[in-house]
Amino acid sequence: MCGLGGLLDWSRQQDPAQAQHDLQKLSGDVWQRGPDVSVLVADEKISCVHARLSITGGVTGQQPIVSEDRLKFALFVGEIYNWRELSATLRRRHRFGTTSDGEVLLHGYEERGVSFLEEVDGMFALMIRDSEKNELVLARDRFGVKPLFWAMEAERVAFGTDSKSVNQLLGRPPQLSWRDALQTLGQPSGCSRVCWSGIEDIEPGTAVTFRRGQKPVVDRWNTFQYDPKKEDPKDTQDRYWHALEESVRRQTEDVKGLSIALSGGLDSSLLCALSKEKPTAFVLANSSTIANGELDAARKIARHLHLDLIEVSPRRVGQDTQEEYLDILRFFEHPSVAVEHVLKNELVRMVAGKGLRVLVSGQGSDEFNGGYSGFEHLPGQTPSLKSYLKQSIETEFYPQLLLENGIRPDIGRFIDWSHVGFLETPIYADQWEQELHRRLRTLQKHNLWLEDRLSGRLGIENRVPFLGQEVTKVAWSLPRTLQTELLTNKKILREVATGFLPASIVQRPKVPFFHGHCAGASFAYVTALLFFEGAGRESLVSMARQSKAVSGDGPLDRNEFDKLAILVERNHDDAGVEALMCLINLALLAEPGFLEDQNYYGAECRLCWLGREPYESPVHSKE
Repeated sequence: MCGLGGLLDWSRQQDPAQAQHDLQKLSGDVWQRGPDVSVLVADEKISCVHARLSITGGVTGQQPIVSEDRLKFALFVGEIYNWRELSATLRRRHRFGTTSDGEVLLHGYEERGVSFLEEVDGMFALMIRDSEKNELVLARDRFGVKPLFWAMEAERVAFGTDSKSVNQLLGRPPQLSWRDALQTLGQPSGCSRVCWSGIEDIEPGTAVTFRRGQKPVVDRWNTFQYDPKKEDPKDTQDRYWHALEESVRRQTEDVKGLSIALSGGLDSSLLCALSKEKPTAFVLANSSTIANGELDAARKIARHLHLDLIEVSPRRVGQDTQEEYLDILRFFEHPSVAVEHVLKNELVRMVAGKGLRVLVSGQGSDEFNGGYSGFEHLPGQTPSLKSYLKQSIETEFYPQLLLENGIRPDIGRFIDWSHVGFLETPIYADQWEQELHRRLRTLQKHNLWLEDRLSGRLGIENRVPFLGQEVTKVAWSLPRTLQTELLTNKKILREVATGFLPASIVQRPKVPFFHGHCAGASFAYVTALLFFEGAGRESLVSMARQSKAVSGDGPLDRNEFDKLAILVERNHDDAGVEALMCLINLALLAEPGFLEDQNYYGAECRLCWLGREPYESPVHSKE
């Protein structure tokens, strides 16, 4: 996982003492992401911290990664899965000083600039400091699995894996942007955006270069394009199978402390079967997962694969769960904390409690393999990709795009979409291509965004083999003529899973995590959490009601807030609890000081001085 943050100030000539002073302003989120060992890296213009979660590279995998001439250094968070292949070529021209998988990023950049990142199979947030050019480069992986924020004021650039650190490094309080916060809650699938004034995030598949006195230069080094091949179904399935098998191998081999979120569905079950290290499996066990069959299915696959299965029942609501909710909200820095995240947090905290470091999930499979195509049909009907896409794109996605652009969505059925060129989101003639981009957007801005924070808060790395580079290439090159055949009801994956898993798992229909007829118990659990009072603590509902946002000085209507709260309190299993959560989250995030009181300096942090003038210093601590 790891965390990082830093400040580049072109206007001054700093020494190590000044660098250390600046970095005391970093949020504790940095160290939560990387609890093992920390390093302060600085030269005369820049000071930054890297907090490491040690998974790859051992002691010699510590950062920073420094070029042979000591004029460049890199810090990164995440994992590079094809680093051995990349380093085999780079070692012909570079001397490697660490066993860190991320060293290929620096040497590759030295040779080809940010275009080298096209070859990288991995998830990362990267910063490169080039003192010779006096510039800073920030970059993220193609899916944006790892976060990276920045802000620029005059001749200063602050950056970090959380937005609190960016604001605090610049010495300013966080200011909630109500426009962005409210808009993000109305996006398809609740897609997230930065909702703090003056804070930007590095877009997925993008690098931004900062130079003194110039506007930041943006290089989009990865663009997803649907590029269908001409081949038969067998060849496509073989390509997919080999790519998936290799991706799982890369992401699970040599990992001590491997865990997996096992829902009993096709995706997570197949990952268990292919994993090179036997994972410890975790499944949520509450009334919802019992009712929809997830718990029984997880037990069946665990028996079949001889896995240790830990069934996680949500804790009884109390002061500890209330405090944890507040901590989750602070770490997310976003109002999108929802019922699913409260439930998933129970599973993730159990993984952390067992001392496991890596959590594998099936994110990306449903999105790119037609996993939702079975949802949009009536009982007794055969799932149809064509009918699903018509419902998904024409009835849901297109009207939402109009709404985002301030256009009445009910006129969508009168529009010839092939002639609409003024929307920010491209319109594609091929509906499956449109669906790919829609689901990509949801993954980048919602699913992966939130999964990272759930695991990162507890020092766990979340891995997603279905989003391996070669797996994705196959999914985005599926022949047009095979769309219906291979994507209806996820057939492409069911075919490759045959022989590895029981037929009952291979053919098991996709079910929602907890929504639908099973949702009531999960809604009731979170409702109890929102209204819990005890040990002199007021409820989360009361905290929000007394906030400035609700009490009359903010944009939330107190009377309407109270009406919703009364409705939810009287009907514990009502879906209105999700809307109430959003309002509570907004109100608390907007409170002055809610995010500002979580600062602390790393317990121990060695200094690596890379300035032109040498400097020797012992290890220093918080004092």
